[in-house]
Amino acid sequence: MKIRQAYTEDGYIIIVWQDTHLSDDKYPYVYLRDCCLCTTCFNHDSKQRMFLLNDLDVEVKANELQLEKEGECVSIEWSDGHRSTFESDWLRKRSFKSDEIHKRELLYGEEHVSWGKEFQSSIPTFNFQKVMTDDQELLDWLLSIDKFGLTVLTNVPCNDQQLPLLAGRVAYLKKNPFGETFTVISKAKPTNLAYTPVNLGFHTDQSYLGYPPEIQMLQCIKQAKVGGENLLADSFHAVKIIREKHPDVFQILTSVPIDSYATGNEKSVGMFHAAYRHPVVRMDAHDTIHSVFLNPGSRNVSTTTVPLEMIKPLYAAIKLLNTILNENMVKYKMAKGNRICQGFSLILGDMLAFNNNRVLHARVSYQLKEGEERHLEGGYFDWDEARSRIRVLRETLFGERYF
Repeated sequence: MKIRQAYTEDGYIIIVWQDTHLSDDKYPYVYLRDCCLCTTCFNHDSKQRMFLLNDLDVEVKANELQLEKEGECVSIEWSDGHRSTFESDWLRKRSFKSDEIHKRELLYGEEHVSWGKEFQSSIPTFNFQKVMTDDQELLDWLLSIDKFGLTVLTNVPCNDQQLPLLAGRVAYLKKNPFGETFTVISKAKPTNLAYTPVNLGFHTDQSYLGYPPEIQMLQCIKQAKVGGENLLADSFHAVKIIREKHPDVFQILTSVPIDSYATGNEKSVGMFHAAYRHPVVRMDAHDTIHSVFLNPGSRNVSTTTVPLEMIKPLYAAIKLLNTILNENMVKYKMAKGNRICQGFSLILGDMLAFNNNRVLHARVSYQLKEGEERHLEGGYFDWDEARSRIRVLRETLFGERYF
């Protein structure tokens, strides 16, 4: 990729490419001055900028441009007396055209593909042993969680040592009030409804934290013979339906925080009292859905900061969301089976891995006879670590570079 011509125009440097199939690119003066890659401005070992904002002139101008190495580089003399040199490939990869910006946005996560009932027959499924040994399979698994929010791992050894091993392939487990991992079995005095055999409604885990865990792993070690099915639903799909058909409800879900709390006494932290407020739906800077937080069991029953006039509308909003999520609602059977829920029982050796702040999960009640046990192991890791591993794998496997 070589440069045919470089010139200045109204605060921009215009790059004309030798490849006539490429349209011209333009770069703001201040952007290129700030991105100078000389050893005074940039540390190439840490890949971090050393040029200080204190020294940046936002009104900086390009006084002179020179093409070097037969168009492989452009050298710029700035009005502050500094000189920068940029390779043509570096400039091309940082084009401000919308399609190029979109490609770079994938650095921060895959495009989400929402799903409904039809996803039942196409849930991405991976072999645990292959994920543990094959970097391409590990990458594909992490990308599938990012894209679809839900995956299944098969052939998982049925013991409680596998979650730390799997998380270690990515980075590490996230600690939380219940420890690095948690065991889901019935307890006489439960600190969480998960430790009972009753029905569990659709929820995200730990919405009472300011930074809830993002990726959940749920491993089946022993399964109940009667009941205990896991139900999962893509809340992004449900919220899109609400946004289109019920904009007033969407406004409530994105703007009214719900009070959540949890208390307990766990070996990992001792006594704890966690409390936080989230709107049910959090949007990002592009006005797309970023995350969903909803845990009816942890909604605060004694304290609320929701204004009086918003109480009933808020209940109506979360009730509608729950209705859309719930597979048993007659409304969605009547609509030609267009339900959003999925239902299946984990069998021995299976593990679910899903985006906790997107895919809501529920559970059918179960029954145990004397001597029987239902035993699941759970743990979490976060997107910062997962996406870091994705970038490293892409660089290792395909030579992708981000600097």
